[in-house]
Amino acid sequence: MILPRYEVKELKRTIDGVYLPQRTQDPIIFVEVQFQQDPKLYHRFVTETFIYLGQQDPENADWLMVAIWPTASLDPGIPAFYQRIQSGILRIYLDELPLDVEPLGLILMRMMAVKLSPEVQVLGQRALEKARATENPETLKLVKMLLAYRYPTLSLEEVAKMFTFSKEEMKSLRIYQEGVEEGEERGIQLGKQAARLEDAVRLVNAGIPLSQVAQILELDPNQVQQALGS
Repeated sequence: MILPRYEVKELKRTIDGVYLPQRTQDPIIFVEVQFQQDPKLYHRFVTETFIYLGQQDPENADWLMVAIWPTASLDPGIPAFYQRIQSGILRIYLDELPLDVEPLGLILMRMMAVKLSPEVQVLGQRALEKARATENPETLKLVKMLLAYRYPTLSLEEVAKMFTFSKEEMKSLRIYQEGVEEGEERGIQLGKQAARLEDAVRLVNAGIPLSQVAQILELDPNQVQQALGS
């Protein structure tokens, strides 16, 4: 059967990460992070990848798609009609990664993917060690902000004991914990989403994928995108 001419309308599409190698023999790596059920993830991801390749026409002949899920139970599986390119799609389940995973960005994603447990404490401690080693105040602030969101009900003394914070770090953590509480209070008055947009922008600017930030802070990705452009 011959179908009549079908017009494909191209919508605005975004990819969480596109990593361009320094050598043309290495693959371009496309990354999507998904923390919620999404049966259309692979359809969208494949489309976005090939639109990019068609528009940019890169010198690199090889490419790799990486889909990151918090757990295998959320992965709907790669559709059968993509089996010809299935070897080019790598699926990563954060809760199956070892606790000594590298680098810092992946440690943070691993930490946000698991339920509150001793694993979170181990990952949080490693993230703090990595952040302290960078001697970058903004990186350390980012890690402490995520810990504040991960442990909003713990007292400062409990958090300090868990992560061996210094007095100065406890002081800054208090600011972030109060920010979380204020965010919840502002959420009553202004809406929970609006109250957390500022934190979302800070996290995205620090390198955490927009889709993951939106899911962690329970925000609409489009609103985060608008806030980034404002």
